[in-house]
Amino acid sequence: MRTRNKVLNMTDVFSGKEDYRILHDLAAGHRLRGHAIAGYDLKVDPKTGLSSLGETIAEDDNVITLGGTLFALEKLFNVSAELNIAYINDIYNVGTSGDFISEKYPKETCVCLWNAGIGGAGASYTDVYPELQQYRELPGGPDARVPFRIVDTYFLNGMPEYDKYWLAQPMDEMKFGKKIGYYAKEFDKKPTIKALWKDAGTGTDGSPVTDDAHTATKSTPIETFAETVLCAEVSDFREFFELLGMPNHARINTIGLLTGIKSTLADGREEYKQVRQFSVLTFGNELLHMNKNLYIIYRIYSA
Repeated sequence: MRTRNKVLNMTDVFSGKEDYRILHDLAAGHRLRGHAIAGYDLKVDPKTGLSSLGETIAEDDNVITLGGTLFALEKLFNVSAELNIAYINDIYNVGTSGDFISEKYPKETCVCLWNAGIGGAGASYTDVYPELQQYRELPGGPDARVPFRIVDTYFLNGMPEYDKYWLAQPMDEMKFGKKIGYYAKEFDKKPTIKALWKDAGTGTDGSPVTDDAHTATKSTPIETFAETVLCAEVSDFREFFELLGMPNHARINTIGLLTGIKSTLADGREEYKQVRQFSVLTFGNELLHMNKNLYIIYRIYSA
């Protein structure tokens, strides 16, 4: 997601990933899918509640992981799949103390967080790795994660950061000293669910579906989606690259959404548990502006 005058449509550039998607679509037909638009200067339409960007720098579809599709089906039918996908908590040993949640997917469990990393691409901007449906975490593993914030002590209840940053754990002391990293963040905007007629041009939102739609006789398709907004603030990710001695190379090349439920740890702090990787998006190395928040409008389409 690099700043440029022309919007970067990644599926036009990275033919390998698009070939994979075409084959996947032919095999699976319409499916649960994610779509992300990144840029600057967020705007929200007061009438529709939908978001737009003053400057768009990238736009792409992404993969809903196996864990994400199983989560949706298990919640929908209230049954457990035979296949079990490990929780992020267990993979990285984060948020495992305190209250044990015996029930799988309590009512409050939902898509609620996002994470980021540097394992989605090689050194070249066009060397972007494909998103694989079987991923249970962001590509690259634990060393490719980038924490949103790095601090000396945990954020305390009452601080503005306390309810914003999550999945906190001690970092590698040999590399970073005695520091705490926060590897997930809440959404900048509460998700909204919309149903629109597909009666506008490609890439343009159509007119809203109303309560009396069942009386309509037109055969125009309908699209339904949930929209949320992710925000990489100016302060996010910086400390990681500063501690590595590369402040001018602050970047990310993969993001994803996470499911989970808020609970309590042994020390009394709140933390998310039963966290799973719901989606994965990879893109070219995007250097982060030092004085501007980066916004990502993220939609999950079901039709």
